[in-house]
Formats: sequence, C-alpha cells, structure tokens
Amino acid sequence: MGLSCCALAYLRAFQFVYKVAQSAPAQLVWATYGALLCFFGGPFAVSFAAIEAFRNMGWRALVAEAKVVAAAVEDAAAADDKDGWRDDDHNGIADVDELTPRELLARKTAVFMA
Repeated sequence: MGLSCCALAYLRAFQFVYKVAQSAPAQLVWATYGALLCFFGGPFAVSFAAIEAFRNMGWRALVAEAKVVAAAVEDAAAADDKDGWRDDDHNGIADVDELTPRELLARKTAVFMA
C-alpha cells in the first residue's frame, strides 16, 4: 500500500546527510571526508580530484534536481496514502484491497503519474 520502502529510506538518508552537512562547520565536514578517505579510500589523489571536479561542476545542479525529485516523491507518497483509503463503492473495504494485482498495478501507476 505504501511507496517503496527503499525510495523513502534513501530520501530520508539523503535529507539527513544534507541537513548535517549544512549545519556542521565546514572544517568538520572536510575532516570527516579526510578521515573516510584515509581509512576507506583508494587512491587519494584520484578520489580527491573527482570529488573536487564534481563539487565545482555539478553539485549545485544535483542539489536542485534532488530537491525536485524529493518533492515529487513526497507528492507521490501523499497521493498513494490518499488513494489507499478511498472507498468509492462505499462497502467499507478500501478499493485497493479489492483489486487484483494487475488492476492494482494499473491503478497505482495512474496515481503516481498524475
């Protein structure tokens, strides 16, 4: 009945990391990054160059697009929740509980695409 648990888990994880990165002092973020590279990183120069290139060239666009996707996921989750409670035939059973798997897939696809 709900949106994919994985999509919501990733959304929450990215929101948490974004909030922590925004509220933490810049030096702490860079120190954490350096510690992760020291203990888990491969070639330091290549990973540092790749991350710096991404930060300078694509970070702002990624954040803007991630906000659009997050808003769309939240809208889809709200529409899914609203659709899950609908009882158009007024028999006391939610309509989604009465559908075959094929009909449910078609209905949820229509809800998410709307």
